[in-house]
Amino acid sequence: MSSTIRPGFLLALAACAVAADPLTTLIQNRVLTLPSDLSRAKVYPEGAVVSGDVFKSGKKMAVAVAVAERRSVGLALFIHKNGDWREITRESLTENDQRLGADEEWPFTFADLNGDAKPELLLTERGGGADRLVRVYHFDKDAETVTVAGVGLRNPTWKDGAVCGQWKIGATAGDIGAQQHRWLDGRLQPTWRCNQRYLAHEYMIGSGDPAVRVDLETIDAAGAISAVSAVGNVASYRNLLPVGESPRAFQVLVREAKGRRLLHVAPKVDGLRAAKRIGQWDEAISRAAFTDPALFSSEMSVTMGDGAMVKLADIATVTVLSSTLAPTYQFVSISDEARRDIEEPSILPALAVTNPGPHEWTLAADSVKLWAATAVVPLATVEANHDVLVYLRLPNINGFALNQIESGTLVSALTLSEKSITVTVTMTLGERAAGASKNVARPLLAMSLGMLSKGDYRIKTTITGHPTGPLSVEQAFTVK
Repeated sequence: MSSTIRPGFLLALAACAVAADPLTTLIQNRVLTLPSDLSRAKVYPEGAVVSGDVFKSGKKMAVAVAVAERRSVGLALFIHKNGDWREITRESLTENDQRLGADEEWPFTFADLNGDAKPELLLTERGGGADRLVRVYHFDKDAETVTVAGVGLRNPTWKDGAVCGQWKIGATAGDIGAQQHRWLDGRLQPTWRCNQRYLAHEYMIGSGDPAVRVDLETIDAAGAISAVSAVGNVASYRNLLPVGESPRAFQVLVREAKGRRLLHVAPKVDGLRAAKRIGQWDEAISRAAFTDPALFSSEMSVTMGDGAMVKLADIATVTVLSSTLAPTYQFVSISDEARRDIEEPSILPALAVTNPGPHEWTLAADSVKLWAATAVVPLATVEANHDVLVYLRLPNINGFALNQIESGTLVSALTLSEKSITVTVTMTLGERAAGASKNVARPLLAMSLGMLSKGDYRIKTTITGHPTGPLSVEQAFTVK
């Protein structure tokens, strides 16, 4: 028999090699050649392979993810039985324009997401490093099958009986997003997600503490979403966001479909110590605020992250304030650049009343434009079905550092009585800053009044501590 290899056979082999998809190539070259007793975790030019008891199930397994052009294009799992590698799952990751990125060297990792000390497979869908979206695969030891348990989970970890994740959404330490999933019939069911923002230059009226905005969506088993938001100085949500603050009073405006409530929450320090919750004050209040905002009172009980129940009356005093005014204000210093693009009144201090509409008034640039839009030509009326903003432009201040003016300016009171609004601004600037003699600050305050009932209003502001002396300004406006 001739041993000559025919040229046509070589061409056929070459055609097969070209036709083979990246996953098939990875499997043939890197998986089927693996000894069963070799545990391996290695990245190759064509993808990544891990072998061994990867799911802590006592079974020899192999996971392979093919990568092309820095994107995951295929996934396959194998189990070693009867002296051979047997494929139990193969999945294309490019169908339906689905592109699962591998921004780092490893396109997948392992983590225990149900508390059984056995890991799930986390395949990167997008991102990488400390912030990535993953698809979660769960291995069933008895059935020897792998199923998709959840998709789109961001930075998931197992915590307090649930799968939780959080990520940065802004520049400040408290600008964080979070989500939670729970296991339901072998699937990871989303239960809530929220965004928390510590917006720059926004403060609580009266205290000058930074204001926090938390937008929460709660999702039931049927996928229905209910939305709630809170504006105030509640500092965390369900112990995932910044925690451990010393017990202090909260003032929170809670908004939901049924309306809004302004609440004052004061700690009972002795009660917190007795309940051994002294370091969980912020967690307890944030859980109470979002469990059922309409029922948030001293009478409710709170389920903590460890599953224990805490009576709110034992650790806090909750007071529903009669005022419906929003509890925050924005401080902005109008820059030279912004000043070139706007027109302002010639006499200061000056007031302007407006509806924010689609404008994000808590952002400095947008707030300055909104002020200028109504400062020179005041609105005849503002709408009752939207929040109402009051702008207070103070006279320019020379010779102080801008952060010194901001920290020393406090809206110490905002009250509404029989359509008469009173605003008190207290300025404590201290000594002029060395080297700041050429600084010119143009202070602008924006105060949210919330939704006002229809009628004619008069607002009066008094300002103490301004370098030009005590100041006051009044203005009338109509809500229709």
